[in-house]
Amino acid sequence: MLASLETTAVASTSGRCCSYPASQPISRMPLARRFVALPNHNAAKRYFKVKAVEDDSKSSLLTTTNSSAIPLVQDTSPSPLKAASKVDPYRAAGQRLERLLAGAGDGEEELLNNLLMEESVDRKVFIAALAGVGISTVACIACWACGLDPVGGASLSVGSLRAAAVGGAAALPLVAIKGFLWSDKAHSMLPFLEDVQQQQINEFQPILYQLNPAQTLLVMGSEVIPGLLILLPAATGGCRKLLEMYFDFAGIETTASAVHNPFAAAASVSIAALLVAGSKLVDLTPSEEEYDTVKDALTNADRFYSLVGQGRDSNAADAKSNAAAFRAVAVTWLARRQVAARFAALLATLEVLFLGTLWHGTGDFTAPLVAGLASAAVDFAGIKRSMLSPPQSPTQGPSTF
Repeated sequence: MLASLETTAVASTSGRCCSYPASQPISRMPLARRFVALPNHNAAKRYFKVKAVEDDSKSSLLTTTNSSAIPLVQDTSPSPLKAASKVDPYRAAGQRLERLLAGAGDGEEELLNNLLMEESVDRKVFIAALAGVGISTVACIACWACGLDPVGGASLSVGSLRAAAVGGAAALPLVAIKGFLWSDKAHSMLPFLEDVQQQQINEFQPILYQLNPAQTLLVMGSEVIPGLLILLPAATGGCRKLLEMYFDFAGIETTASAVHNPFAAAASVSIAALLVAGSKLVDLTPSEEEYDTVKDALTNADRFYSLVGQGRDSNAADAKSNAAAFRAVAVTWLARRQVAARFAALLATLEVLFLGTLWHGTGDFTAPLVAGLASAAVDFAGIKRSMLSPPQSPTQGPSTF
Protein backbone atom coordinates (compact mmCIF):
# COMPACT_ATOMS: atom_id res chain seq x y z
CA MET A 1 0.00 0.00 0.00
CA LEU A 2 2.81 2.39 0.89
CA ALA A 3 5.47 3.26 -1.65
CA SER A 4 9.05 2.10 -1.24
CA LEU A 5 10.70 4.42 1.23
CA GLU A 6 14.22 5.52 1.85
CA THR A 7 15.11 4.84 5.50
CA THR A 8 18.20 6.09 7.26
CA ALA A 9 20.41 4.76 10.05
CA VAL A 10 22.55 7.43 11.69
CA ALA A 11 26.08 6.21 12.32
CA SER A 12 26.62 8.37 15.40
CA THR A 13 25.05 11.14 17.38
CA SER A 14 27.07 13.65 15.34
CA GLY A 15 24.56 13.32 12.51
CA ARG A 16 26.45 11.38 9.82
CA CYS A 17 23.96 9.24 7.88
CA CYS A 18 23.98 6.37 5.46
CA SER A 19 20.98 5.24 3.39
CA TYR A 20 19.68 1.88 2.29
CA PRO A 21 16.62 1.08 0.16
CA ALA A 22 13.51 0.08 2.02
CA SER A 23 12.87 -2.73 -0.44
CA GLN A 24 16.11 -4.47 0.59
CA PRO A 25 15.33 -7.47 2.84
CA ILE A 26 16.27 -6.93 6.46
CA SER A 27 17.79 -10.03 8.00
CA ARG A 28 17.27 -10.84 11.67
CA MET A 29 20.84 -10.52 12.93
CA PRO A 30 21.88 -7.28 11.16
CA LEU A 31 18.60 -5.66 12.19
CA ALA A 32 19.29 -6.40 15.84
CA ARG A 33 22.88 -5.26 15.63
CA ARG A 34 22.19 -1.93 13.95
CA PHE A 35 20.98 -0.46 17.24
CA VAL A 36 24.54 0.61 18.01
CA ALA A 37 24.44 2.94 15.00
CA LEU A 38 21.19 4.67 15.81
CA PRO A 39 21.08 8.25 17.09
CA ASN A 40 20.62 8.97 20.78
CA HIS A 41 20.79 5.29 21.72
CA ASN A 42 21.09 6.17 25.39
CA ALA A 43 17.96 8.25 25.09
CA ALA A 44 16.20 5.36 23.40
CA LYS A 45 17.15 3.04 26.23
CA ARG A 46 15.84 5.56 28.77
CA TYR A 47 12.36 4.63 27.63
CA PHE A 48 12.82 1.16 29.02
CA LYS A 49 13.39 2.70 32.46
CA VAL A 50 10.21 4.76 32.50
CA LYS A 51 6.85 3.12 33.23
CA ALA A 52 4.70 3.23 30.11
CA VAL A 53 1.54 5.29 30.30
CA GLU A 54 -1.50 3.00 30.05
CA ASP A 55 -3.63 5.49 28.16
CA ASP A 56 -1.76 8.35 26.51
CA SER A 57 -5.01 10.00 25.48
CA LYS A 58 -5.87 10.89 29.06
CA SER A 59 -3.19 13.56 29.32
CA SER A 60 -0.83 15.42 27.01
CA LEU A 61 1.55 16.29 29.86
CA LEU A 62 3.88 13.45 30.86
CA THR A 63 5.74 14.42 34.01
CA THR A 64 7.59 12.50 36.69
CA THR A 65 9.27 13.28 39.95
CA ASN A 66 12.18 10.88 39.40
CA SER A 67 15.51 12.67 38.97
CA SER A 68 16.41 10.39 36.04
CA ALA A 69 13.12 10.97 34.24
CA ILE A 70 12.90 12.51 30.80
CA PRO A 71 12.27 16.26 31.08
CA LEU A 72 9.12 17.75 29.68
CA VAL A 73 9.73 19.57 26.39
CA GLN A 74 7.69 22.72 25.82
CA ASP A 75 6.69 24.02 22.40
CA THR A 76 8.15 27.54 22.19
CA SER A 77 7.11 28.20 18.59
CA PRO A 78 4.95 31.27 18.19
CA SER A 79 1.25 30.49 18.12
CA PRO A 80 -1.93 32.44 18.85
CA LEU A 81 -2.99 29.53 21.01
CA LYS A 82 -1.45 28.52 24.31
CA ALA A 83 1.83 26.67 23.86
CA ALA A 84 1.27 22.92 23.97
CA SER A 85 3.55 20.43 25.60
CA LYS A 86 5.12 17.77 23.40
CA VAL A 87 5.30 14.12 24.32
CA ASP A 88 8.84 12.79 24.60
CA PRO A 89 9.50 11.01 21.26
CA TYR A 90 11.18 7.96 22.80
CA ARG A 91 8.41 7.40 25.27
CA ALA A 92 5.78 7.78 22.58
CA ALA A 93 7.79 5.43 20.33
CA GLY A 94 7.80 2.83 23.07
CA GLN A 95 4.06 3.13 23.51
CA ARG A 96 3.51 2.66 19.78
CA LEU A 97 5.83 -0.37 19.77
CA GLU A 98 3.80 -1.91 22.61
CA ARG A 99 0.57 -1.48 20.66
CA LEU A 100 2.12 -3.03 17.55
CA LEU A 101 3.44 -6.03 19.49
CA ALA A 102 0.11 -6.50 21.27
CA GLY A 103 -1.61 -6.73 17.89
CA ALA A 104 0.91 -9.35 16.71
CA GLY A 105 0.27 -11.68 19.65
CA ASP A 106 -1.50 -15.03 19.65
CA GLY A 107 -5.12 -14.43 20.56
CA GLU A 108 -5.86 -18.11 21.16
CA GLU A 109 -3.02 -18.47 23.64
CA GLU A 110 -4.15 -15.36 25.48
CA LEU A 111 -7.69 -16.73 25.63
CA LEU A 112 -6.49 -20.05 27.06
CA ASN A 113 -4.39 -18.26 29.66
CA ASN A 114 -7.37 -16.18 30.74
CA LEU A 115 -9.55 -19.27 31.00
CA LEU A 116 -6.93 -21.05 33.09
CA MET A 117 -6.52 -18.04 35.36
CA GLU A 118 -10.25 -17.98 36.03
CA GLU A 119 -10.35 -21.67 37.02
CA SER A 120 -10.74 -22.59 40.68
CA VAL A 121 -7.63 -23.27 42.73
CA ASP A 122 -8.43 -26.95 43.21
CA ARG A 123 -8.99 -27.44 39.51
CA LYS A 124 -5.66 -25.78 38.70
CA VAL A 125 -3.81 -28.16 41.01
CA PHE A 126 -5.68 -31.10 39.49
CA ILE A 127 -4.77 -29.99 35.95
CA ALA A 128 -1.10 -29.64 36.89
CA ALA A 129 -1.06 -33.06 38.58
CA LEU A 130 -2.81 -34.68 35.63
CA ALA A 131 -0.32 -33.20 33.18
CA GLY A 132 2.56 -34.38 35.38
CA VAL A 133 1.19 -37.91 35.51
CA GLY A 134 0.81 -37.96 31.73
CA ILE A 135 4.40 -36.83 31.12
CA SER A 136 5.74 -39.28 33.69
CA THR A 137 3.83 -42.10 31.99
CA VAL A 138 5.44 -41.23 28.66
CA ALA A 139 8.88 -41.23 30.31
CA CYS A 140 8.24 -44.62 31.89
CA ILE A 141 7.10 -46.08 28.57
CA ALA A 142 10.27 -44.78 26.87
CA CYS A 143 12.44 -46.29 29.60
CA TRP A 144 10.56 -49.61 29.38
CA ALA A 145 11.06 -49.71 25.61
CA CYS A 146 14.80 -49.18 26.09
CA GLY A 147 15.08 -51.62 28.95
CA LEU A 148 16.01 -49.03 31.57
CA ASP A 149 14.96 -48.34 35.12
CA PRO A 150 12.25 -45.63 34.83
CA VAL A 151 13.22 -44.10 38.19
CA GLY A 152 16.90 -43.95 37.36
CA GLY A 153 18.20 -46.05 40.23
CA ALA A 154 16.20 -44.34 42.97
CA SER A 155 14.76 -46.53 45.73
CA LEU A 156 13.62 -46.48 49.33
CA SER A 157 17.06 -47.17 50.75
CA VAL A 158 19.91 -45.61 52.65
CA GLY A 159 21.79 -45.22 49.37
CA SER A 160 19.08 -42.98 47.97
CA LEU A 161 19.12 -40.93 51.17
CA ARG A 162 22.85 -40.41 50.73
CA ALA A 163 22.28 -39.44 47.10
CA ALA A 164 19.62 -36.95 48.20
CA ALA A 165 22.10 -35.41 50.65
CA VAL A 166 24.70 -35.17 47.90
CA GLY A 167 22.15 -33.54 45.61
CA GLY A 168 21.16 -31.03 48.28
CA ALA A 169 24.78 -30.08 48.93
CA ALA A 170 25.57 -29.85 45.23
CA ALA A 171 22.52 -27.64 44.69
CA LEU A 172 23.78 -24.89 47.02
CA PRO A 173 25.85 -23.09 44.34
CA LEU A 174 22.99 -23.44 41.85
CA VAL A 175 20.50 -22.02 44.35
CA ALA A 176 22.85 -19.13 45.13
CA ILE A 177 23.24 -18.30 41.43
CA LYS A 178 19.49 -18.48 40.80
CA GLY A 179 18.81 -16.30 43.84
CA PHE A 180 21.28 -13.70 42.60
CA LEU A 181 19.73 -13.66 39.12
CA TRP A 182 16.37 -12.71 40.66
CA SER A 183 17.89 -9.84 42.67
CA ASP A 184 17.72 -6.15 41.81
CA LYS A 185 21.52 -5.99 41.64
CA ALA A 186 21.58 -8.62 38.91
CA HIS A 187 18.86 -6.76 37.00
CA SER A 188 20.94 -3.58 37.09
CA MET A 189 24.02 -5.46 35.85
CA LEU A 190 22.20 -7.62 33.26
CA PRO A 191 19.00 -5.80 32.26
CA PHE A 192 17.96 -8.50 29.77
CA LEU A 193 17.34 -10.79 32.76
CA GLU A 194 13.95 -9.12 33.10
CA ASP A 195 13.00 -10.41 29.64
CA VAL A 196 14.10 -13.94 30.57
CA GLN A 197 12.22 -13.91 33.85
CA GLN A 198 9.18 -12.17 32.37
CA GLN A 199 8.85 -15.13 30.02
CA GLN A 200 8.77 -17.45 33.04
CA ILE A 201 6.20 -15.23 34.74
CA ASN A 202 3.96 -15.19 31.67
CA GLU A 203 4.21 -18.98 31.42
CA PHE A 204 3.29 -19.81 35.03
CA GLN A 205 1.17 -16.84 36.10
CA PRO A 206 -2.16 -18.28 34.83
CA ILE A 207 -1.83 -21.46 36.89
CA LEU A 208 -0.12 -19.94 39.95
CA TYR A 209 -2.66 -17.14 40.29
CA GLN A 210 -4.32 -17.23 43.75
CA LEU A 211 -2.42 -20.37 44.82
CA ASN A 212 -1.08 -20.54 48.38
CA PRO A 213 2.50 -21.72 49.10
CA ALA A 214 1.52 -25.37 49.62
CA GLN A 215 -0.43 -25.49 46.36
CA THR A 216 2.45 -23.76 44.59
CA LEU A 217 4.80 -26.51 45.80
CA LEU A 218 2.45 -29.14 44.40
CA VAL A 219 2.39 -27.43 41.02
CA MET A 220 6.17 -27.08 41.11
CA GLY A 221 6.58 -30.81 41.79
CA SER A 222 4.20 -31.63 38.94
CA GLU A 223 6.38 -29.53 36.68
CA VAL A 224 9.89 -30.54 37.79
CA ILE A 225 9.67 -34.28 38.49
CA PRO A 226 8.15 -35.33 35.12
CA GLY A 227 10.54 -33.02 33.30
CA LEU A 228 13.57 -34.61 34.93
CA LEU A 229 12.23 -38.10 34.22
CA ILE A 230 11.99 -37.17 30.54
CA LEU A 231 15.41 -35.50 30.40
CA LEU A 232 17.52 -38.00 32.31
CA PRO A 233 16.38 -41.66 32.28
CA ALA A 234 14.27 -41.40 29.12
CA ALA A 235 16.72 -39.29 27.11
CA THR A 236 19.64 -41.48 28.13
CA GLY A 237 17.65 -44.59 27.15
CA GLY A 238 16.91 -43.09 23.76
CA CYS A 239 20.56 -42.28 23.14
CA ARG A 240 21.57 -45.77 24.23
CA LYS A 241 19.09 -47.29 21.80
CA LEU A 242 20.45 -45.13 18.98
CA LEU A 243 24.00 -46.20 19.80
CA GLU A 244 23.02 -49.86 19.74
CA MET A 245 21.28 -49.41 16.39
CA TYR A 246 24.35 -47.65 15.00
CA PHE A 247 26.68 -50.39 16.19
CA ASP A 248 24.42 -53.06 14.67
CA PHE A 249 24.24 -51.20 11.37
CA ALA A 250 28.00 -50.69 11.24
CA GLY A 251 28.66 -54.32 12.10
CA ILE A 252 30.51 -53.43 15.29
CA GLU A 253 30.38 -56.05 17.99
CA THR A 254 28.76 -54.50 21.07
CA THR A 255 29.17 -55.33 24.69
CA ALA A 256 27.67 -53.85 27.79
CA SER A 257 30.81 -51.79 28.33
CA ALA A 258 30.71 -50.52 24.75
CA VAL A 259 27.40 -48.81 25.33
CA HIS A 260 27.70 -47.95 29.02
CA ASN A 261 30.75 -45.73 28.71
CA PRO A 262 31.49 -42.10 29.57
CA PHE A 263 31.03 -41.05 25.95
CA ALA A 264 27.49 -42.43 25.79
CA ALA A 265 26.62 -40.77 29.10
CA ALA A 266 28.05 -37.41 28.02
CA ALA A 267 26.37 -37.64 24.61
CA SER A 268 22.95 -38.38 26.07
CA VAL A 269 23.09 -35.52 28.56
CA SER A 270 24.44 -33.14 25.91
CA ILE A 271 21.58 -33.97 23.56
CA ALA A 272 19.06 -33.36 26.33
CA ALA A 273 20.74 -30.03 27.14
CA LEU A 274 20.64 -28.95 23.49
CA LEU A 275 16.95 -29.79 23.25
CA VAL A 276 16.18 -27.64 26.29
CA ALA A 277 18.35 -24.83 24.95
CA GLY A 278 16.49 -24.94 21.64
CA SER A 279 13.15 -24.62 23.40
CA LYS A 280 14.40 -21.58 25.31
CA LEU A 281 15.56 -19.95 22.09
CA VAL A 282 12.16 -20.51 20.50
CA ASP A 283 10.34 -19.11 23.55
CA LEU A 284 12.32 -15.86 23.79
CA THR A 285 13.25 -15.09 20.19
CA PRO A 286 10.72 -12.72 18.59
CA SER A 287 8.17 -14.66 16.58
CA GLU A 288 7.76 -14.27 12.83
CA GLU A 289 4.67 -12.12 13.37
CA GLU A 290 6.45 -9.86 15.84
CA TYR A 291 9.54 -9.56 13.67
CA ASP A 292 7.59 -8.78 10.51
CA THR A 293 5.50 -6.22 12.37
CA VAL A 294 8.58 -4.42 13.69
CA LYS A 295 10.37 -4.65 10.34
CA ASP A 296 7.42 -3.09 8.48
CA ALA A 297 7.12 -0.36 11.10
CA LEU A 298 10.83 0.42 10.75
CA THR A 299 10.60 0.53 6.97
CA ASN A 300 7.61 2.91 7.02
CA ALA A 301 8.64 4.98 10.04
CA ASP A 302 9.39 8.15 8.03
CA ARG A 303 6.14 7.96 6.07
CA PHE A 304 4.08 7.20 9.17
CA TYR A 305 5.35 10.14 11.21
CA SER A 306 5.27 12.54 8.26
CA LEU A 307 1.59 11.73 7.73
CA VAL A 308 0.38 11.17 11.27
CA GLY A 309 2.75 13.41 13.17
CA GLN A 310 3.20 13.46 16.91
CA GLY A 311 0.95 16.31 17.91
CA ARG A 312 -1.16 19.20 16.69
CA ASP A 313 1.78 21.55 16.27
CA SER A 314 4.31 19.02 14.91
CA ASN A 315 6.42 19.99 11.93
CA ALA A 316 8.76 18.23 9.51
CA ALA A 317 11.66 18.34 11.97
CA ASP A 318 9.50 16.75 14.66
CA ALA A 319 8.43 13.99 12.28
CA LYS A 320 12.05 13.20 11.45
CA SER A 321 13.00 13.15 15.13
CA ASN A 322 10.03 10.94 16.02
CA ALA A 323 10.88 8.47 13.25
CA ALA A 324 14.49 8.26 14.44
CA ALA A 325 13.30 7.70 18.02
CA PHE A 326 11.00 4.87 16.95
CA ARG A 327 13.79 3.16 15.00
CA ALA A 328 16.08 3.39 18.02
CA VAL A 329 13.51 1.95 20.43
CA ALA A 330 12.37 -0.83 18.07
CA VAL A 331 15.85 -2.07 17.18
CA THR A 332 16.92 -1.84 20.82
CA TRP A 333 14.00 -4.09 21.73
CA LEU A 334 14.97 -6.63 19.07
CA ALA A 335 18.59 -6.68 20.21
CA ARG A 336 17.62 -7.08 23.84
CA ARG A 337 15.28 -10.00 23.11
CA GLN A 338 17.99 -11.80 21.15
CA VAL A 339 20.50 -11.36 23.95
CA ALA A 340 17.92 -12.63 26.45
CA ALA A 341 17.20 -15.70 24.30
CA ARG A 342 20.87 -16.64 24.09
CA PHE A 343 21.40 -16.14 27.80
CA ALA A 344 18.37 -18.28 28.68
CA ALA A 345 19.57 -21.05 26.35
CA LEU A 346 23.06 -20.97 27.87
CA LEU A 347 21.69 -21.03 31.42
CA ALA A 348 19.38 -23.97 30.64
CA THR A 349 22.21 -25.89 28.97
CA LEU A 350 24.51 -25.51 31.96
CA GLU A 351 21.77 -26.53 34.38
CA VAL A 352 20.89 -29.70 32.45
CA LEU A 353 24.57 -30.63 32.14
CA PHE A 354 24.98 -30.11 35.88
CA LEU A 355 21.99 -32.30 36.75
CA GLY A 356 23.00 -34.98 34.25
CA THR A 357 26.54 -35.10 35.58
CA LEU A 358 25.19 -35.36 39.10
CA TRP A 359 22.98 -38.28 38.09
CA HIS A 360 25.74 -40.22 36.31
CA GLY A 361 28.14 -39.48 39.16
CA THR A 362 25.86 -40.85 41.87
CA GLY A 363 23.96 -43.45 39.83
CA ASP A 364 20.80 -42.45 41.67
CA PHE A 365 18.04 -40.24 40.31
CA THR A 366 17.37 -38.86 43.79
CA ALA A 367 20.45 -36.62 43.64
CA PRO A 368 19.47 -34.58 40.53
CA LEU A 369 15.84 -34.63 41.68
CA VAL A 370 16.68 -32.85 44.94
CA ALA A 371 18.96 -30.40 43.14
CA GLY A 372 16.35 -29.69 40.47
CA LEU A 373 13.60 -29.10 43.02
CA ALA A 374 15.81 -26.70 44.97
CA SER A 375 16.65 -24.75 41.81
CA ALA A 376 13.01 -24.63 40.72
CA ALA A 377 11.95 -23.45 44.18
CA VAL A 378 14.04 -20.29 43.70
CA ASP A 379 12.44 -19.63 40.31
CA PHE A 380 8.91 -20.21 41.59
CA ALA A 381 9.55 -17.94 44.57
CA GLY A 382 10.71 -15.21 42.21
CA ILE A 383 7.67 -15.71 40.00
CA LYS A 384 5.26 -15.46 42.93
CA ARG A 385 7.05 -12.38 44.23
CA SER A 386 6.88 -10.73 40.81
CA MET A 387 3.18 -11.51 40.52
CA LEU A 388 2.57 -9.40 43.62
CA SER A 389 4.30 -6.37 42.06
CA PRO A 390 2.73 -4.16 39.38
CA PRO A 391 2.85 -5.77 35.91
CA GLN A 392 5.36 -4.52 33.36
CA SER A 393 4.92 -4.01 29.68
CA PRO A 394 6.81 -6.30 27.29
CA THR A 395 9.15 -3.49 26.18
CA GLN A 396 9.81 -2.06 29.63
CA GLY A 397 13.10 -2.62 31.37
CA PRO A 398 16.32 -1.05 32.60
CA SER A 399 18.19 1.45 30.53
CA THR A 400 21.44 -0.31 29.75
CA PHE A 401 22.59 -3.58 28.17
